[in-house]
Amino acid sequence: MRVFDCVILENEDQLDLLEARFLEFENLPEVTHVICEAEADHQGNPKELHFLDDFRSEEWRGRWNHVAVKTDELPSDCDARSRKNALRDRLAWGFNGKPADIVMHGNIDEIPAMWMVSRLVKGESELPVTLNMKHCVSRAGIVLPEQWTGTAAHQRQHIGSFSGLRRRRKEFPLVINAGTRLSLMGKLVYDMTWRKDVDDSWPRYIREGLCPEEWWPDPEEPAPQFLQHN
Repeated sequence: MRVFDCVILENEDQLDLLEARFLEFENLPEVTHVICEAEADHQGNPKELHFLDDFRSEEWRGRWNHVAVKTDELPSDCDARSRKNALRDRLAWGFNGKPADIVMHGNIDEIPAMWMVSRLVKGESELPVTLNMKHCVSRAGIVLPEQWTGTAAHQRQHIGSFSGLRRRRKEFPLVINAGTRLSLMGKLVYDMTWRKDVDDSWPRYIREGLCPEEWWPDPEEPAPQFLQHN
């Protein structure tokens, strides 16, 4: 069974998150990453394409399909959410599998756990499913109290549109502790967070210290007041 990991790349800052995804599924050759980006942002302003020029992991060449969307291929007379949904649906252009193959779609900062993706590859999971994830914000080991309802997975022949898959994710059965959302990494957003040890459930990019230095707590920073949770 092939699994297509489908995400939108919005800006250059998200290349680190993309690298985290590639590293997490490095040992699953059945996974193909589909990366879609546009020549305009969600407000319609022109922007550069970053994946082909700036992606730093040439060793993964052949493991991805890239979809570049021109400005005139997106609607111009709608709001930012509608433009983003239109871009989500262009992910279909990067799918080159069979109808029974699995599409996994979420935001680029939602990193599914390798064990869960391995279950999808082996056909050991009922479909559709949505992956509930610990929600990490700002720094490694700092999480919000509630899990994030994140990436959805289903066979391509059943999903319809990619934007529809995203919209319906809360209707599907949930798999708890099936990944990590890495929100606003490197930025200080500490309200209502818990401190949680980085263990084997975190993405390799975090636990092996391959992430940018600013993702880790600064020892010279005044310690915020956390609710403690272990």
